[in-house]
Amino acid sequence: MLHFDLLRLFGPVYATHKDDLSICYNERFAYSASNLLPAVEVVGKILKDLDRAAELLAADPIITEGPSASDGIEGDNSLRYRNLRLNYYAVEALSARVYLYAGEKQKALEKARKVAEVQEQWFPWVKFNDVMLESNKSRDFVFSTELVFALQNRQRGDIFTNYFSSDLDATKMLIPDENILTNCFANDDDWRYTSMWQAPKDDKFKARCFHKYEKTETVKPHNYLLPMIRISEMFFIIAETTDDMDEARTMLNRVRKNRGQIPLDENESIDVQSLVAAEY
Repeated sequence: MLHFDLLRLFGPVYATHKDDLSICYNERFAYSASNLLPAVEVVGKILKDLDRAAELLAADPIITEGPSASDGIEGDNSLRYRNLRLNYYAVEALSARVYLYAGEKQKALEKARKVAEVQEQWFPWVKFNDVMLESNKSRDFVFSTELVFALQNRQRGDIFTNYFSSDLDATKMLIPDENILTNCFANDDDWRYTSMWQAPKDDKFKARCFHKYEKTETVKPHNYLLPMIRISEMFFIIAETTDDMDEARTMLNRVRKNRGQIPLDENESIDVQSLVAAEY
């Protein structure tokens, strides 16, 4: 996962220059770096490692028991909280992401379908009241039930306090231009807009503040989560790579109806690539 992000950050534009030198790929511990490799070789090594990981995780408890995102009855959590580890489905989802990046759409589609088919069973959509109900003192802004893989940061609330809180001076906080923000969302009913982007209660400025990592009044496990792979990405990859327009529409609607958006009509002509790009 880390090598792939390094490649995306520092490597060449893969679609047009995949044979150019990119980064090294460390396969063993050493005090000196290995040689820089062409991007296509790095992708090959990433996928080889992911294939091996999937083999080693063939008996991952998440396959039969789900994420098990709670403490065990007997206090043994070594095989629980699977979504806080790079579990079997996270490996397959990451493979779909890499294949899509590499332009191997059919393989990306196969991997994404494998993960998407267990969504209802193991990665249920977040509920309206958990996100949108203002009286809820522990709103789940990261949509935790949908996380295939996440990291934890016990100081996550400080990210909000230090960079996004309306208590900060407007010149010292990270805040978007209001026009740019509204252009990102189709309507005000989108849960991701209404819940996470909130106007200051004292109207000290017009722009909206980013509340995704805000501390909640009631401490819950999702207070510390940093999303790394979300199940909705698999639906977007399927929509982008399938040749079946009905399947693409269905995949997009699976996400849209769980984000407060109006579903795409079955008779409506759609530009799948533009819709997927807008979601990203």
